[in-house]
Amino acid sequence: MNPTVLIVDDKEAARVLAKDYIGNTWSHLEADSSASCLATLRSHAVDAVVLDLNIPGVKDFGLLTTVRQKYPSLPVLMLTSFGDFQKAVQATKLGASDFIPKEQAELLLKPSLDRIFKSRQDSDLSDAYKDALNVKYETFIPDHPLYSAVYAEGERLAKSDLSYLLLGETGTGKDVLAQHVHRCSGRSGAFVRVDCGELDAHFLRSELFGHEKGAYTGADLSRIGKIELANRGTLFLDEIGNMSLDIQSKFLTVLEKKSFQRLGGNDAISVEFRVIAATNMDLKKAIAAGKFREDLYYRLNEIELVLPPLRETPEAIPQFIQHFLSALNKTHHSQFNLDLMTLGKYLSHLWPGNIRELKAHLKRDFFRSQFSSDPTGIASPPETNPNMTSAIQVIEKMNIEQMLKAHDGNVSQAAKAMNLKRQTLAYKVKKFGLEAI
Repeated sequence: MNPTVLIVDDKEAARVLAKDYIGNTWSHLEADSSASCLATLRSHAVDAVVLDLNIPGVKDFGLLTTVRQKYPSLPVLMLTSFGDFQKAVQATKLGASDFIPKEQAELLLKPSLDRIFKSRQDSDLSDAYKDALNVKYETFIPDHPLYSAVYAEGERLAKSDLSYLLLGETGTGKDVLAQHVHRCSGRSGAFVRVDCGELDAHFLRSELFGHEKGAYTGADLSRIGKIELANRGTLFLDEIGNMSLDIQSKFLTVLEKKSFQRLGGNDAISVEFRVIAATNMDLKKAIAAGKFREDLYYRLNEIELVLPPLRETPEAIPQFIQHFLSALNKTHHSQFNLDLMTLGKYLSHLWPGNIRELKAHLKRDFFRSQFSSDPTGIASPPETNPNMTSAIQVIEKMNIEQMLKAHDGNVSQAAKAMNLKRQTLAYKVKKFGLEAI
């Protein structure tokens, strides 16, 4: 929607001229007194005020001062007679955005408003970019072949413009991998995250594309969308499988044309960004069910990376614990360490919520003080601590033995009960020298 300009002058002829000078570029509102000006500002969304200096009943800059006090971010352009240089200086000191002689308003009024709206738009966009660029991320990659392989593949083509599709169960760290790919890409723009599962179709569309003021009920201000913020950077679409077909179609158009329009806007905005999508959903089944566009799937799936569930990488659990626990200790100025008994409980759990569940559980236990505060406890990195390595192997072997016994040595049935791939369990059975059929 177009910006709205409030023209304040007690003379109707002067207001008509001002509207003519501005033209149809923006919407107009009118006020003929100080009271009607303030009433209009209370009841309407106004983007700029064109204010005559000589309003009856108001001394000099009284109305300017009131407007600036009540609406400090609202631009005010002052109109007065030619030659009032001292008043122009004073108006500027009091916060007027510009001071225009009425005799030159036909030439200067519209260009002045143009500069103001362009400056505000650039400022809003700049602030949003700064906020996005200032977000700090931390990547922790455990010393485990499955994680190392995935992250190495992610790094290998990070500097290309190929799209990534990250697959894996909920909580396996797809967002962390996406951040890592962005950092390795060398892109100057921001990493911008959108959770497609959190918002309904209407709000997701506004979140992605942004909107102009008045685009829909409640849109009192223009808003920059995540697509625009991701320009020259990375747009991470989490839970992409939840995106509606309508938005899928519109987003595919953005990828193909490299431009878009804000909701309620008419101007095409050019963008260039890397897209990384993530889901725990089987998108091929969604395509077959008519819930996901096949053309968008192939556009997103130029590089496919799959993160393993935590139950298939028990050797990484102590490393994640050590990493998260060190961060908690640093934040809360403590020295809690994990004892082997508690470690055993963590290793015997299957963690259906994966790393996210582990982190939440660890944080809860941290504040319940279910850790040893003995500084001689397990403080060294897990990969160099023989006691921790030994505990991992003993506990893992014991769990597998129990599961095999419960299923009469049948690896396939035991793997299904443990929610593991048969090949993974078969490898571990061989590793520990256990008997199976």
